[in-house]
Amino acid sequence: MKVLLLQLEFPTWKTARPWTYGASFAVSDGLAANGVTCLTVPIVPDEAATAPDSWLSHARRMLAGQRFDQVWIWLVHAPLDARVLEWAAELAPVRIGFFMESLRYEEEDYRWAPELRSRHVTFHRQLDYLTHALLVDERDVAELQTLGTKPALWCPGLVPRRFITGTSHAPRHNRAVFHGNVYGERSRWIEHPLLRERLTFAKSPDEYTPNQRKFDELQAIASERTRHLPLVTAVDLERYVRALHNVREAEFRDWLSGLADWAGIVNLPGLTRCFGGRVYEAMAVGRPVISWRIPDRPRVNALFEDEREILLFAPDDPGALAQQIDRILTDKHLAKSIGTQGQRKLLAYHTAERRMKDILQWLDTGKEPDYGITPTAAEQPTGLASATPAGQLAAPRSKSQAPVSTTVFLLTVGDPAFQACKDSVERQTGTTFKVETIQNVCPFNAAAQEMITRCTTPYFIQVDEDMVLHPDAVSRMEQQMAHAPSEVGMICFHLYDEDRECPIQGVKIYRTESMKQVSFLDLKASEMNLLDQMGEQGIRWILHPDVLGRHGTQYTPDTIYRRYKTMYEKDIRQWNLLTSDIHKKAHRFRETGDIVQLFALLGAAHGIIDAPHVPDREKDARAYNLKELEIFGRLFKHTPPASQAYDLSRAAVPLKNPPIPHDQVSGTNPQIPPSTDRTRPALEQPASVPATSATGSARQPRHILIVTPYFWPSVGGVETVAEDLAAGLIASGMTVHVACYRHPDRRASTHRGIGIIELAEPEDSSDGMPRSALQVEQLIASNRYDACILLGSPMNAFFYAMLDLEDLKSRNIIFQPTLNQEGYRFIQERPVVLTLLKQLVKQTTAVVALGHDTLDARFCREIGTPATIIPNGTPTLKPSGDFRQKHRIAEDRFLIVHIANLYRVKNHPGLLTALNTLPPRATLVVAGHPTHETDYVAEVQQALAAHPDVLYIPGLDREGVASAIQAANLVVLSSDSEVSPLCLLEAMSLKRPWLATPGCGTANEQAGGLILPLEDFPSAIECLMAHPDYASQLAHAGYDHWTTCYRWESLLAGWVELIRDGRLSRSFDTPEHIARLRDDLRARYRTLHAEASVPQAAVRSQSPAVNTPHPSATVSPDAHRVRHTPVTPSHEGAMDQDQFYINMFVKSPGWSAPEPNEDEAARWSKIASFLEHILRRVKTGNPDATLRMLEVGSGRGWLSHLASQYGSIEGVEPVAGVVAHARKMFPSIRFETGTAASVLSRPDFCPYDVVLCSEVIEHVPDPQKPAFIEELKQLLTPEGYLILTTPRGEMREQWERIAPPCQPIEDWITEERLDHHLNAQGFTPLGLERIYVEIPTLRYIPAPTPDNLRTMNLLPIYQVWVAQRTAGSQGQLRAMINKTPAVSVIIPTYNRPDRLRTAITSVLNQDFQDFQIIVVNDGTTPVEAVVNELNRDGRIILVTHDRNRGLAASRNTGLRQASGKYVCYLDDDDRLLPHHLRTLVTHLESSGDKIAYTDEIGRAHV
Repeated sequence: MKVLLLQLEFPTWKTARPWTYGASFAVSDGLAANGVTCLTVPIVPDEAATAPDSWLSHARRMLAGQRFDQVWIWLVHAPLDARVLEWAAELAPVRIGFFMESLRYEEEDYRWAPELRSRHVTFHRQLDYLTHALLVDERDVAELQTLGTKPALWCPGLVPRRFITGTSHAPRHNRAVFHGNVYGERSRWIEHPLLRERLTFAKSPDEYTPNQRKFDELQAIASERTRHLPLVTAVDLERYVRALHNVREAEFRDWLSGLADWAGIVNLPGLTRCFGGRVYEAMAVGRPVISWRIPDRPRVNALFEDEREILLFAPDDPGALAQQIDRILTDKHLAKSIGTQGQRKLLAYHTAERRMKDILQWLDTGKEPDYGITPTAAEQPTGLASATPAGQLAAPRSKSQAPVSTTVFLLTVGDPAFQACKDSVERQTGTTFKVETIQNVCPFNAAAQEMITRCTTPYFIQVDEDMVLHPDAVSRMEQQMAHAPSEVGMICFHLYDEDRECPIQGVKIYRTESMKQVSFLDLKASEMNLLDQMGEQGIRWILHPDVLGRHGTQYTPDTIYRRYKTMYEKDIRQWNLLTSDIHKKAHRFRETGDIVQLFALLGAAHGIIDAPHVPDREKDARAYNLKELEIFGRLFKHTPPASQAYDLSRAAVPLKNPPIPHDQVSGTNPQIPPSTDRTRPALEQPASVPATSATGSARQPRHILIVTPYFWPSVGGVETVAEDLAAGLIASGMTVHVACYRHPDRRASTHRGIGIIELAEPEDSSDGMPRSALQVEQLIASNRYDACILLGSPMNAFFYAMLDLEDLKSRNIIFQPTLNQEGYRFIQERPVVLTLLKQLVKQTTAVVALGHDTLDARFCREIGTPATIIPNGTPTLKPSGDFRQKHRIAEDRFLIVHIANLYRVKNHPGLLTALNTLPPRATLVVAGHPTHETDYVAEVQQALAAHPDVLYIPGLDREGVASAIQAANLVVLSSDSEVSPLCLLEAMSLKRPWLATPGCGTANEQAGGLILPLEDFPSAIECLMAHPDYASQLAHAGYDHWTTCYRWESLLAGWVELIRDGRLSRSFDTPEHIARLRDDLRARYRTLHAEASVPQAAVRSQSPAVNTPHPSATVSPDAHRVRHTPVTPSHEGAMDQDQFYINMFVKSPGWSAPEPNEDEAARWSKIASFLEHILRRVKTGNPDATLRMLEVGSGRGWLSHLASQYGSIEGVEPVAGVVAHARKMFPSIRFETGTAASVLSRPDFCPYDVVLCSEVIEHVPDPQKPAFIEELKQLLTPEGYLILTTPRGEMREQWERIAPPCQPIEDWITEERLDHHLNAQGFTPLGLERIYVEIPTLRYIPAPTPDNLRTMNLLPIYQVWVAQRTAGSQGQLRAMINKTPAVSVIIPTYNRPDRLRTAITSVLNQDFQDFQIIVVNDGTTPVEAVVNELNRDGRIILVTHDRNRGLAASRNTGLRQASGKYVCYLDDDDRLLPHHLRTLVTHLESSGDKIAYTDEIGRAHV
């Protein structure tokens, strides 16, 4: 069936907000689920339908001459005049008007909304052009039915089935909520004193969500296109509607998630006399609904049973509403029961799929739907044959006979075996029962749910159409259930499967009362899920050994194909369990040639291939019209293709890539013909490349396209990589073109044999789309290239137009997204870009990351896409000339070289400031090309003018760079944000040591240099000058690392393999001996540095708890203080105190930088670990969750900045000057001047998930510490977490001998006392970590080993706590976060998530619970869902390999993650018996043995 939907939509979110998904795309979803093909055209209010730029006008032109089976028209608010309705009448014989508000209102309503008086008049005029009407107000339906002019049907609200899910968390707010517009009498309800403390009116926030902003952006773009494009096509309309659908759906999901945060949802009296969308949406998320009882609308009020599925209140009694709210707030069992029962009614009767099916049936037959209201004798349930007493099938029942106990439900979708099934039921003896047939109700779970909903007898039996029962089966099942304990809700009996020649679990009898508590959900394993629900409700079941019939009595090739396909794709475990079945089928086919056996094999193969990709939905017979069956039928059943009459209207689809006319093929450098589509600009091409198939990957790839923003003669890291890669591929026998932006100095179309295709300028756009992006799409669609390599930052828009190519996945796209911190933040802050990037990544053959710990690899991990690691590399450089001689630099000068083009991320001014005073014999050279960042170039030039001793060279070619590095004693790099800087690799290749900042990306992984903050560069340079032997060791370590991992020749071989095979077999990981040497050399630097600092120890006054330097030095962490009235007393020198902290956090070089210093980094290592555990716990219940955080005493904001990677964060700090400095450094984070008390007093205050408080409480006087901790608690949600760091009071006396305190308040607190305060103020401490400092070097050791503790002089200076706010029972057990487990259980897994579930469950069921589980995924099948489901207390760690590395490597990976005293290995296809761990640990503890081993029985370890 083909349907046109003229659907109401709005130009902005402000007006669209009240019309949620259920009022828009839910209708098309429901129709599509019933096999209807829908074309949606939006109708915009206040826009004349006949206006030339309206979608409706464009649609009238596009649809000229077409016909539809039906037209559905949204009437309310829609500007439809007679011309539009006449046009609709010409399109289809059936035209349905959909009116989603009441037609008539009460007189008091008209007084404040007089425009409503004409509504029914307008409707009746429109009705003349329609054939049917759907209305939400039952009184309007009755009026139309009385008039008898047009058929009218009542259409209550609906929600698509996929949005109906249970909530996994308790309400965040113990209040009821009302969402909606306040008009008329509603304001009286909102302001009523009885409701003010119970009911929250959720106003629309001033700031839009990302999806709401996306909605406005989409509508603005669409409006612009419809106004200015001369010809809007059907493709334009389809794309727009699809994008609108996606935005609407995403916003709806967010909306439902927010609804679930409230304890109850209130539906206040309103204009329209029906249950509004909020009622159905609240039920969808399982929350109880409290609604007004709508006057004179009995059918509406009966949709949901009062006191069971909904709570109703009188429309004029606020007190009654207050009482109902109190009931759900105080009686959690009642609230849960109302929410659960309402959701079940919604699932049974009010899904979009069910509603549209009923409407289509009404249009076809005139039969009124069943809405779940108690049916009368004249009513019959949808999809059921008449309930027939078995007396008509067996023997009549006399009045003296006992009432019927059992209903037998026959479930059929028209299988040929059904008649035999039905006959076997009719032949039953020994009892009297009812029979009901559920016919063509899909998917299966919907049919199964009908049984629960419809059954009125104590028991019911499910009989599928391919079952044949023994004559006494029903009687025996009924007897067994009658004698079973009351907690048994289901008994499953066996059937003999004639196809598989073995007994299988088959026919089931259910106890109706028990099953009313559960539901069949739309999942692949819906029956398994039902058993889980039964377990949660305490309902038991029995697997009975008796065989009561046969299964699979008749099979045709088609039906057996469907059976095996469904069986295997529904549960991939069947591949392991049914291998013998497949072997039998293969053997029989070889022996007999029986085509039924062949089709079983084909179905199994199809199911196995599809299993990882099919959605987690129940099987649906409507989707069984398989194209594969048609093809196999023609191949194997000798079925000739059906003849097809020639239809002139069905012209062939035009080729996307037509052949080049022969007259254009002459010559050596032909051009692509100009595009006829003005949005696809023509490209000037290099030498011709023959057109090839995009899918022709079987042969050696020959033609490669590299897409990158800038290329020769532009100079930079990405440009160099692109050039080296292109030249290397050419040397490997390939033809390479590079598509890039134009360059004013480019005078040739080739460079080193590389063809250059110039794209339009970045600012050149067509209808809002960069022309360069359209050109890239055109190139990829041309079928001229065997592979396309995308190089560059994903901030470049020209990567994304190619997403319009439907077959992009098959075009061998390899993407290397060079993501620095700026780019990562850019995409995270722009949901549209983030969505596009995710889509692009999913369509690629491979995503190449530059290292395991880079931001591009992190992004891939976040979206569940494996990254292929190919680092940057450099060929052997060839210096030209004597750099020192050319620039007159003496040989005895210590030459420091900084090579970086003038981009702001390179931080040239920072370097010049840090190296303001160099040692006497040192010389600094800065080399870099000026760039398009003209403001920054001027800034650098001004800074250089202030440093006449620095030699600046405005750019060097490749040979010049090599000469400069070869002449240097040290290469430095000061970047704020890099991905993988080439100049460090070049230094390594020439045996030169280097010095880089923490922002230099992969530098941390590379040997040959040191990673230090800029302020430490001078002391590092002095150290290297004083220890030339050490500098030489660094240089040689770097060269060895370059030779092993970064030499270009080996990297190129990796690229060639990836392009050819789509995967990489080799590894570029750092060898263990190089990593160990790298780390040892960096540790030696710390020793050398400490030795140089010892003579000054007495005057440096380094204090981890005192951020203020002694008069002569600055060394310590950020000491935050709290100065608000409730907690901290005032000081006479308050202004001096503020200035004290401004001097420290704003002016002191060691404590004003954006990056953490050494002791802050030590604290962060512990804080980050706690945040990781917290986030993992939160995601267990909600995989999409992030943390909402507040830092109290945020200082300059370094901690807030680092914590922002775990969610959203704000900072509050009492000193305004410090806040201003923090805002300047981290403009994307909200910092405010204030205290915890000021945050609590905000009118829009909303509790936080996590509060961070680092180095604050020691500056609160001891008597006021309990009050301060209480304020921190009030900032948190009921289940929120506090992370707090402070010096240990136990160490104060020792520390004062090293660095006397000098801050205004120094009241250190001991661990014991702080533990007492936390418990007293309502926290449950979950973890405590200590940070050690080495004496006398004052080097921080965050995680000392046992050997360190024995051999080093360590002082445990810091305490770092994580505590959770105690909710509910004070004795509630909470899992500790950082307690070292006794046993680490390591489970490697390879593409077997269901077996992994069994293995993990066996560990969780151990009677010895002191363990952690480390799952190492060594396969390609994601296991996150399994781990998240079982990781209820955060004890499971998941590590995913980037590729298959084998069992040994997986165990080693797990071993590196293990923190337990003992290690236990468990394969994913094994399981432990409950006493396994206790037995082995007890033996190891008592015997002194190092290893304990057990035998294996079957699949269970003893």
